[in-house]
Amino acid sequence: MIVLVQDILIVNVYFPVCSSSDSYSTQMIDILASISNVLDQYQGFKVILGGDFNLSFNHKSVGLMLLKEFMKTYNLHNCDSYFTDADPKAYTYKHTSRECSSFIDHFLISKTMISSVGECVVWDSGDNLYDHLPVLISVAYCPVVVTKSNKKPAKQVKLRWDKADLDAYYHETWQRLNSINLTVADSDITAQGTSGYLTEIDMYCAQIVEALIGATEGIVPMTSSDFFKHWWDDELRNLKQKSMDAHQLWTACCKPKMEIYSGLSNSVKYSTNLQ
Repeated sequence: MIVLVQDILIVNVYFPVCSSSDSYSTQMIDILASISNVLDQYQGFKVILGGDFNLSFNHKSVGLMLLKEFMKTYNLHNCDSYFTDADPKAYTYKHTSRECSSFIDHFLISKTMISSVGECVVWDSGDNLYDHLPVLISVAYCPVVVTKSNKKPAKQVKLRWDKADLDAYYHETWQRLNSINLTVADSDITAQGTSGYLTEIDMYCAQIVEALIGATEGIVPMTSSDFFKHWWDDELRNLKQKSMDAHQLWTACCKPKMEIYSGLSNSVKYSTNLQ
């Protein structure tokens, strides 16, 4: 995903798992080429590129070689040192059962922005149920002023059918659809074919759509499309809290390597993922 913010291109990436296979090299080349196509269209723009690279800068690999060539081409700087200097044992991925960890999530930024980098944190709060830890970076940068249109983009909404009065909706749609006046007789269509009635057909289609949408007003609640996580419920909320409590207890005990904590943490994560 690539987002343009003023004169900064923010790129989110997910690279395949690092290997020595030809298919891996092909995938990496394809991904980097796709990003290059966009960067080439915005020459002179600043770049912040981050995500799950699935490779470490501390181990030589085909992926790292391709990535470093890409970084050289677009004058990018690896921000790992901002994290590891503060904590040499910092990691972004941990495999609990194998008791191994690695730093495979990274940020790359334009070298012209190095002096603007502020706080860099691997966020380990206990509320994250994934194997990867969020990596946060703050950049104090004043972008160039770009003239914006006063026209606001249309807000995407989502109909909450789970909160709707379905009986009322059925009744309202029946009334609205029943009020549509069909003036084209079947005999006329048979005699002349449908080609002469395309305008009427489009009109009826528009009226039907208008009736169905209009019937939702006041009956089916609407929210912004990203307001709710449709899969989130009270049980998941409780499991998340248990995970955070277990993590805080482990942190308070100086993060010991204990099978008890590992079992508790994995149990909570497994239960949550099952939901």
